[in-house]
Amino acid sequence: MISHEKTRGREWKIHRFILLVWVVWVAVGVVGLLGVEKSMAQVSSTGGVSYAYTGRAIPSNNPGGRFTPILSGHSLKAGPFRVHPFLGVAELYTDNVFRTQANRQHDFVHMVSPGLQVQLPFAGLHQAVIDYRATQRFSQRFSSNNVLRQDLTGQTLFNFPGGLKLQLQGGYTKGFVSRGAAVAIQAIEPTKWNTKTFFGQAQTIGSQLGVRLRVGVTDWNYENNNQAPTRDRLSSRGDFTIFGSIAPKTFVLLNVGVTRQRYDQNTQLDSVNYRISSGLRWRATGKTSGEIRIGYSFLNFDHAPVTQPDESPLSSGGTGRQNLRITGNLSWQATSRSSIRVRPFRRIRQSGVFKTSTFTQTGLNLTARYAIGTRTTLNSNFQYSNNNFANTAGTQTSQTRIDNRLGGGIGVTYRAVRWLGITGRYQYQQRSSTFNNFEFYANTLMVSIQGKF
Repeated sequence: MISHEKTRGREWKIHRFILLVWVVWVAVGVVGLLGVEKSMAQVSSTGGVSYAYTGRAIPSNNPGGRFTPILSGHSLKAGPFRVHPFLGVAELYTDNVFRTQANRQHDFVHMVSPGLQVQLPFAGLHQAVIDYRATQRFSQRFSSNNVLRQDLTGQTLFNFPGGLKLQLQGGYTKGFVSRGAAVAIQAIEPTKWNTKTFFGQAQTIGSQLGVRLRVGVTDWNYENNNQAPTRDRLSSRGDFTIFGSIAPKTFVLLNVGVTRQRYDQNTQLDSVNYRISSGLRWRATGKTSGEIRIGYSFLNFDHAPVTQPDESPLSSGGTGRQNLRITGNLSWQATSRSSIRVRPFRRIRQSGVFKTSTFTQTGLNLTARYAIGTRTTLNSNFQYSNNNFANTAGTQTSQTRIDNRLGGGIGVTYRAVRWLGITGRYQYQQRSSTFNNFEFYANTLMVSIQGKF
């Protein structure tokens, strides 16, 4: 058991490190201002602007599931290194901070998000990248909601002659389960976790044929709310995709993959998930591009269900699931100023909370952008998902938990100068459920200032 003194000492070290990063960012920024041209630059394909980090609470809820974006455009130079410091500060107001139906409480949240990406090109087209970003959230009324998010990744990219590309990334993430998330347990404190991850990808795609191989390992460790016995696990995965050309810039694809979960204590949830799907990948015109796959998932548990005592935090286990699987990422450049992106999905996920073993998510995410000149961008988003939970085997629960979640928002970003932007945003969230205690709705307003060199 870690003492409160050790915990406070560790938190103080983390806070000092964040402060140090922020001071370095300011110092580098001041130096950069002395030698950086103040012209407008780095406009996206829609005529709008984008920033590396905007003060959001969660840069990624899927550590190891994707590579850290490599920042482009202007950078500060330090010998052979390209340096991108960035910082976001935000003020947020929400009318339902705990995401509950009853006893709704409002709160103001103050956020600071420092970050730094250092790039080192080497041997021609290869590149090494180190990226650190964090967000500290301070709640005005409820200090139990104070959380720190950190991501530290190291990535190496190799571009070999003949079109072979290899990416390797390792990292550490300290995160938390957001209020109102599908697996949030409605405790006084948000559930906090950390991961250690390795993720790799090799691909080569020619004019007629292409292949892509991905592998990854994530070690999950839960830190509070007695979630470690139930949810600590080692997750390993791999998938292989083959592409075949059927038209210029259009490929048919076949994908097979497997994910293995090994729990530290809750071994009744040890499982293997096999996936197979096929679909299309295209960039037939300059206006449309995307990839969509449709197939099946087969999730099998290693052990037969064993009923646990009521006082035990462990799961009784579950039975196998088979489900239609959909993944997609579709983009449309409607005009020179507007763009739309749609991401449909259907997938099986393991839960391990509230006497459930798995749940199936079906839904879509939609984002749209419209540029007003070169300085201002309107952006909006919409999300919908249906979460259908499977009861843990051996329980007497007759009612199945089914959640319908939807959300949407609209915002505007204004680029004051090349390296500094201001964003205002409104967001709405709602969840209806067959279990009344999971229902809620919330309105959120946020104003943020973000800068990137």
